[in-house]
Amino acid sequence: MSDSYFKESSMSDSFIYGLFNASGEIQTRILKALKEGMVLTESFIQEQMIQIEKTHISPLAPKVMKAFGEGRIRLVYWNTPTQKMTKTIPFIIHKSNIGVVASIFVGSYGKLVADNTQLQMPMKDLYILMEAAYLALNFQERPMIFKRNATIMKICNDVYVDMFLKLLNRDYALSLDIALNDRVAFCISKFFLERVWESTYPEVVYNYAVQTTVEKHFDDLKLLNEEYNAHTIENISDLFEFLKSLTPKMADLKVRYFVERFINTYGSSSILAIDYLPYLIFLIDNTIIGGFLVPQNTISDIIKNTKDIRKFWVELAKLL
Repeated sequence: MSDSYFKESSMSDSFIYGLFNASGEIQTRILKALKEGMVLTESFIQEQMIQIEKTHISPLAPKVMKAFGEGRIRLVYWNTPTQKMTKTIPFIIHKSNIGVVASIFVGSYGKLVADNTQLQMPMKDLYILMEAAYLALNFQERPMIFKRNATIMKICNDVYVDMFLKLLNRDYALSLDIALNDRVAFCISKFFLERVWESTYPEVVYNYAVQTTVEKHFDDLKLLNEEYNAHTIENISDLFEFLKSLTPKMADLKVRYFVERFINTYGSSSILAIDYLPYLIFLIDNTIIGGFLVPQNTISDIIKNTKDIRKFWVELAKLL
């Protein structure tokens, strides 16, 4: 059972996932849920399916529901009196007897009623998880169709940088020093594009990282780019060590504290968005649809002010 479930998913390569799974508890829960959980059929969500069709909740809805009907998206209910899946892992991509599938752990968000024949869960929450799982599944199977899309890349990059800056500004008031704010934004963007988006084009990474800055001091940013490239920055811990070298005021920056602030601000279901792209897309998708799986009041301003955000669904629909 062990690692075979995870070989199709880069989630297991996530530094943040490793942080939470240091004792192996998360992986044990996932394996137990997949083994012992009840896979819900269409009969359990008939009411939600009717609402999804009536409301035209998303242009991707027909494709999402088709994937569910084919068994490529599974609703797994695992909620015992003593154990249930953490909301840190809303869904996972893994191998099954029919190939690679997406399993959503709905027991964390709803409950079975009517003699365990119906899932009581808000339609919007259920659909958002299904669409996020569908996107993650397609990303796993065809990552390059996403990574070649410049619009989606820029939207994700801008949201990612702004989410980080929002938290760092609370502790370090970076916005009072525009030059420092730009340097930090540039580094966060480079990290996202190289390690989360996994771009292999240095010029593209540099140009998009420059666009996240306010003043765009090219000489300074070129030097910073060279300095960044001289370091081995593979995970969020490496990034923070580099950021601390930019200014004494960030000397106390620590991953665990930042992760706590991230959870408190954006919700536990969003934490893997730090270094696992499908969860960042899930976070953006949730906000566009208007769900509450992540706190709307803390993320909606970032999303709605992101340039070209209205093209997000349009571009996804083109890809899929």
